[in-house]
Amino acid sequence: MSLDLDLARETFESSTDFTVGLEEEFAILDPATLELEHRFEDVHAACRRDEVLAESAAGELIASEIEIRSGRAETFTEAIARQRERRLRLFELVDGMGLALGATGVHPWADYLDQRIIDTPHYNRLRHELGWVAQRNNTWSMHLHMGVRGPDRAIAVCDRMREVLPLLLAVSANSPFLDRRDTGLHTVRTEIFTRTFPRCGIPSPFGDWDAYAGFIDTLERTGSVVESTQLWWSVRPHHAFGTVEVRICDAQTRGDESFALAGLIAACIGNCYAPLLQNEDASAGLRLWRKLARAPALQWVGRAGITQLALAAVDIALWDLRAKAAGVRMLIHAGRVWARVVQAAGSRSTLTLESNDYSATAHDGLIGAEQAAGTFVCWTRRGALWLTDKSGQTDTVLVAAGQRARARFGMPVNSEPFVASASTLEIRTTGPVVPLVRMPDGSRAAGFLAPDVEVNQVFGSLTEAKGGRRWLVEVPGGHEGPYTLILTGTDAGPFTARISARYVGFSAYRQEIRGEVRPGERLFTRITQTVKGQDPLTARAVKASVDGLRAWDASEPAAVVASPDPAPGPALS
Repeated sequence: MSLDLDLARETFESSTDFTVGLEEEFAILDPATLELEHRFEDVHAACRRDEVLAESAAGELIASEIEIRSGRAETFTEAIARQRERRLRLFELVDGMGLALGATGVHPWADYLDQRIIDTPHYNRLRHELGWVAQRNNTWSMHLHMGVRGPDRAIAVCDRMREVLPLLLAVSANSPFLDRRDTGLHTVRTEIFTRTFPRCGIPSPFGDWDAYAGFIDTLERTGSVVESTQLWWSVRPHHAFGTVEVRICDAQTRGDESFALAGLIAACIGNCYAPLLQNEDASAGLRLWRKLARAPALQWVGRAGITQLALAAVDIALWDLRAKAAGVRMLIHAGRVWARVVQAAGSRSTLTLESNDYSATAHDGLIGAEQAAGTFVCWTRRGALWLTDKSGQTDTVLVAAGQRARARFGMPVNSEPFVASASTLEIRTTGPVVPLVRMPDGSRAAGFLAPDVEVNQVFGSLTEAKGGRRWLVEVPGGHEGPYTLILTGTDAGPFTARISARYVGFSAYRQEIRGEVRPGERLFTRITQTVKGQDPLTARAVKASVDGLRAWDASEPAAVVASPDPAPGPALS
């Protein structure tokens, strides 16, 4: 990866706070003897044929090792879900090849002289430049990335993480045996890696990006490094991802232990970052460790498995920090409100709806709440939501998309499924256009006016930027219409818009329109549905007619960050 420090600075300036990525390294084994097998090329080729593993499997120095990566996730919960799927796919794949996987810091008896370094430009350079040092490094670890916006902030978080790194190493220690001997160490991997590799271990504090960049520039001018991946410190700013990466931990044998450790690392990074968001000094990161170490949930989480609540708790902490930087707050005095945190409020905003007895908090998702007759009801269209009573006790966390919680102070909270409408109209676009859907009443819309301007005025809708010039808008689809689809050009070129409907999750119809657009040009079409049933909440969409594309010159709705709906109507359970 490039050592272009100006580009790295720009990457951090445009990064998103608290995104999460997880990397795990596995030994490739003979299932009968547990000896290392030099089969990386075969396993990686098989991964390339899997739609998920093709983008997440990678090599890591030796031919008896393979790494899987969760990729960037918006929340910790999502990162764990992605990594769990990748683990399952990889284990099933290697089992079908007559192989097995293992995860410890080192192999207990394998001879490092027998291991073959894989044939890539990066690792060939290591073999040439480091010789025995590279050959000796038969180790396995797990890494966690967390997004940090701002180059100076990233360096400050790395500096503050130095205090907790030894503790994270201690809790992760998983390599006591080497060369068929008990080494007397809990983690001999650390001795092998950090004592032999250059630019390794816990780095000195840099203070700010300029000091860090000056040091890296010196390394480059003296010929010590040619790419950023040659900075092997136990914590480092990742130039390409705009993340702080923690790399000190041994690989964990069990998946639940690995995910528990990832949660602890994420919490530590969040703790080091929080004071920077609040403009306070954060020299005492050890406080978090002591607090977490005493928490009963974390004392058992590695042995008993991670519960959804434990996963969500990490996200709650991170989202609370996000709220300090950017958030939307609405008070509920009576009746019902709804809102959706949108990109216009900032890429990582938090929304809180508050009543006398409860607050319902969501991140980047539709949330609604209602207070009537002493009962507080909140719901989410997507993403996680947590409900906290006036005493500060978090009563429930809705981690699945489409749930509703009913609460009465002092009574248990009940969670139940929630959908806004039995029929859903879905618009997916690919290419240089962004979609906006106007509802049949003409007064409400959901979608995008521009790539960075999101509109959401429709109860039960979903608007999402999918990346790679792909966009998604979903709205309740129980009306005949017509619905108006407005496509705004962001660049010149061809585009595709896929129009479909679902009824209680099952496909009702699919259509596709194609065209070409110029920057700033707006085109529209009208979608008229055939539905069965009179009630839009329960009506079934059956088919649709789609008009030809025409130029749009009418007015557009203003961008909305949080919008109370005057009468959304009862939700369909």
